[in-house]
Amino acid sequence: MGQALERKCMAEPLVDTVTIGKSMVELPTNSMRDQVNSPESVGITIREANEDDLRPLEDFLARPDIDSLFSPPLSDPVRGITIHERVQRKFNEGVWVIASREGKVVGCMAVVPSKLSTNVPQSDPEHGIQVSDGISFSGWEVDRIMELSTVVTDPQTKATLRVKGMGTELLDKAKEWTRREGQGKWGLVTDSWVGGGMGEFIDKLNTRAYMNWCRQNNQEPVLDNGYFETIVRVYSDPNKRGPNGPATVVYGIPIEARDWNFFTGNKVDIMQTQQVYNRLNQA
Repeated sequence: MGQALERKCMAEPLVDTVTIGKSMVELPTNSMRDQVNSPESVGITIREANEDDLRPLEDFLARPDIDSLFSPPLSDPVRGITIHERVQRKFNEGVWVIASREGKVVGCMAVVPSKLSTNVPQSDPEHGIQVSDGISFSGWEVDRIMELSTVVTDPQTKATLRVKGMGTELLDKAKEWTRREGQGKWGLVTDSWVGGGMGEFIDKLNTRAYMNWCRQNNQEPVLDNGYFETIVRVYSDPNKRGPNGPATVVYGIPIEARDWNFFTGNKVDIMQTQQVYNRLNQA
């Protein structure tokens, strides 16, 4: 969602996600340094977008400082879709959840149907698919898998207003929509790229939710290096990232008890997929 994030075992930001240097933001004064504000306290509203929001959303994503946070940039022809087409298509296919302030969009994520196959495709070096690893979704008892897309929050807004929690609230609203529209029968994933920051963000929020779920169900939590890992796919993605771009990585986002049980039951394969990620990130 738009900040510099570090993932375990590598350097890496936020889904499709973002890194920003200090030179790109206005740093707070010493008197503000310890102050942290919630989105609501500075007039930021988290909500589902309507048609009137599409133009401001397009303007936000087209800002050079936001566009450049994605890999490759959203405006790069290699993606095969313009920013205008992206905004409209994802609105038609699912929902945009936005953070808005004073009539401007300062953060967003889309929830749309995932195109991931049930089983892990074979690698295909002749067509640029050098890597393809992960777990099968055949045991995930969901009617449909939805995917977070185009996730970013405005680093300048967060820095100048000292806002924390915008990404978390966007994700909570996206999960709420998925649960409601899917009547509790849809699964949720998100993707980033090797070296991107979504993994750290998702790890933290999934782990927090997992600990709460364990307490509510009187279960003993089982964590790996202090986190509940849900990395489910790592694969070369030349059509999306370009022929020399980083591999795409997919993370699960548990919502229902069924999801926690699925990811827990695939713990061994998930950790093997994490090892593939680590090797690619260190290459």
